[in-house]
Parts: sequence; C-alpha cells; structure tokens
Amino acid sequence: MAKFDVSQSQLWTILNAQQNKKQHTNSPSKEVKKFDMSEAQLWAILNAQQNKKQQISSPSDEKGDSYIKFFNKHSREHLKKEYDPNGNANQPSKIIKDAQSSIGALSRIFDEYDCPTPNYEEINTIYQKPNGLREHIQENLKGIIPVLLNEDRTALHPDVIEAIGPENYKAILKNAQGDERAIAQQFVQAVILGYGQRIYQNTDDQNLKDNLYNTVLPALGKLAEKVTLQGLPEQSRELVPADILDTLIMSRGLLKLLNEANTAGVEIPNCRSMKDKLGTVFDVMDPKNEDYNMLPEATKICKARENYDEAINSFITGVRDILKKDEIPKPKEVSWFKKFLRFITSNEKLLQNADEKRYDQQFKVLSKIEDLNKKLNSLSQEKNISSEHEHTHEHGNGNRMTF
Repeated sequence: MAKFDVSQSQLWTILNAQQNKKQHTNSPSKEVKKFDMSEAQLWAILNAQQNKKQQISSPSDEKGDSYIKFFNKHSREHLKKEYDPNGNANQPSKIIKDAQSSIGALSRIFDEYDCPTPNYEEINTIYQKPNGLREHIQENLKGIIPVLLNEDRTALHPDVIEAIGPENYKAILKNAQGDERAIAQQFVQAVILGYGQRIYQNTDDQNLKDNLYNTVLPALGKLAEKVTLQGLPEQSRELVPADILDTLIMSRGLLKLLNEANTAGVEIPNCRSMKDKLGTVFDVMDPKNEDYNMLPEATKICKARENYDEAINSFITGVRDILKKDEIPKPKEVSWFKKFLRFITSNEKLLQNADEKRYDQQFKVLSKIEDLNKKLNSLSQEKNISSEHEHTHEHGNGNRMTF
C-alpha cells in the first residue's frame, strides 16, 4: 500500500477543529415531519382571518392570545396527550417513547402542538427584516424558558417532567447517560422547530409552502441549532462591505479548487452539494437575479455567508465520512484534501509533509539572502554616491578663482 505524509488522525483533528468553527446546518428534508427549522418569530396577536382559522382547528378559544401565554398554559396538556393510532407521526407520546432510545427525538416533541402562528404574509415580513426572526424568537424564548426549564436552567421544569411522566423521564435520562442539560436542550430546540412546523402546516397554498420551505424554515433551523438553555446567543457583528467581498472571493476560490480537482481526476466528496451552495452565493449577490434582488441587503449578505459555510461544511462532512471507512484514501486524494483544508483555514502550512517543510525552509533562506543582497546593493550605491560627491567637491575647489 502506498504511503503518504499525513495520517488520518491528523486530517480528523483538523476537520473536527474546522467543523466547530462553522455553523453546521443540514438541508431540511422534503418530508414535512422531518425538516429542521430554527427560530421563527412568534407573533403575539393573529389577524382576524388567522384567528378564525385557528378557532376552527383548535380545541381552545385562546388562539388569539400571545404565543407565550398559550404555550405556558397548554404545553403540559400537549405532553400528556395519549397516543392516537390514526394520528400523525410525531405525537408527543410516541416521541417520549422514541427518546428512551435516542434523545434527539425530543427535538420534535412540539411538532404536533397546535399553537397560534402568524400567517404567511406576517412571517415573511418578519423574515425580510434583518435579524427579524432572531429578535422575535429571542423575546418569546424569554417568556417560555422559565416554564419549560427549572430556575437554574440546568434541566426541565418539574412540571414538565411530571407531564412527561417520571418513569418515562428516568428512562430518557438513563439513555442520555444522566445528562439533564442535554434533554433540556432538546426541548428548547423543539419549541423553535415545532413552531416552524406549525407555520408550515397552517399554510394552505402549496406555492407559499414551497416559499416557506426554501426561506423561513431553513432560517428557523439555523436558529434552533444555535439556541442554548439561556436562549439565543448574542448576534455577531453585522457584516460590512469587506466581509461581502471576502465571501465572494472565498466562494470563487473554492469553486476554482473544485474545478481544478475535477480536471485532475480527483473526486471531492459532496462536490455537487458544494457547487450548489456556491452557486447560491453568486445568485444571491447578483443584483440582476430576480429571485433575490428584492431581499434586503442584510438578508442577502447573511444568506450568502450561510451558503458558503454550508459548502465548507459539506466538504468537511464528506471527508470525515471517508476517514471513517476502513479503506485508506489514495495519496492523490489526500493531497487534494490538504489543499482544500489549507484554503478553508487560510493556512498554507497546514499538514506539511517533510518535502514541503524543507521547501519552506529553503524559501525562507532564499528570502533572507535576497534581502541581504538588497541591503548590500543599497550600501554599495550609497558608497558610490558618497565618493562621487567627494570627487565633485574636490574638483570644484580646484577650479575656484582666487583674488
């Protein structure tokens, strides 16, 4: 078997480090019950038409109340609902049972929670506003978390545990290896994901559903991934024009690498997905693109950056999957993986082999020699100028007239 100067463990370490820096987001599934959303902004009061619709489909007349009040009053009832064999897949009783094998199931425990939501026009208006979804969700989480979690925000609220059933909770906790925070985290995410699911379900028009699926729901999914037991973390600084240019430059550079790898006959994992994401970056920032030119500038910038990050994440995930296999990648493939990782991390010295390190040292020596030559040349020129000046001075004195 051919040897190459980088171990799988080295690649694995770098991939994990890079993975932690990126906002990892999976594209939502076309199955409605499975797509991952993040935060949606929960509008407190529905308009008259929405109120009428909710009153028809809801067991409660309080659909017009704020989402926070509704959640705080009825969420326990939802968790206590008995299993309906003719009901939808993500019924709370089924989720609670599934969570005893995998706590990740808990992130869908509010998928079937029939709560008040904004209509399409309302949620789209929120989405179009820069940081609109984040700000609205954050405010609602402030009102919901106190009744969802305990006072220290380290575990579920005792009333929630009672609604789940103490024995069920013990079984879930055992599966979570005693990590109550992990269980609580799933519930906080479930609030956001379930709200997005309800927005989708409450929208009748298929075209509007598709629009939600491609815009609002992915944005909600990203927020759900970022949320903590304290709520959403502080928003990062707003992108400035330099960041926009950087995203475009990096996207073009990454696409260039993909094309070069293809020309070299090297198959880069998740190449198609990466190109799709990079294509979206270019489309979003293209002022002539009719699909995006009506979006607010801040929204376009964020969307471009998110797609670039997703392209990077696709590569990292693909390489990690390859490294999990027993078959060792070919040296040529590893060489290209290194090229991509160096590009992603902006570190040309990443995973250098012996020859590359030797070349780097030689280059440094050559650079020092070149600098020394420049200094010597500069000193020589200064000496020549000084000599010429002295010669001119002496020659001038010899011709000076005396009286």
